[in-house]
Amino acid sequence: MTTTAESYDSPLKSIYYLIGGVFVFSLQDVIIKWLSGKYPVHEIVLIRSFFAIIPILFMAYLEGGLHLLRTNHYVTHIIRSFLMFGVYICFYLSLAALPLAETVSLFFSAPIFITILAVTSLGEKVEFRSWIAVNIS
Repeated sequence: MTTTAESYDSPLKSIYYLIGGVFVFSLQDVIIKWLSGKYPVHEIVLIRSFFAIIPILFMAYLEGGLHLLRTNHYVTHIIRSFLMFGVYICFYLSLAALPLAETVSLFFSAPIFITILAVTSLGEKVEFRSWIAVNIS
């Protein structure tokens, strides 16, 4: 399967993909909230990760092969894996402990923290207008 720049330039297609992604993640949050009273969170993360790897491998195969998933940066890849595991554990624990609406609203504060970390750890310069946009959204 070949991909061209034109296939990525369709705004309507992009909107549908975004709506689909938001729907799937919202459905996932509801399912996690429902399951968290019956199963341990680490077990939910394991099963979610298992089912997530199937479409990832399929998409990689369609995009040119599984060799695209290889990396030469093993240490950073392992660190990122542990960090993502921690993120999912924390998010799913919050889904289990807090009301769904409160958890999601706290999750939406992520752009503020990402911007602060971009400035402090990456040395990026953020204009005043960008800070206003981040705080409004």
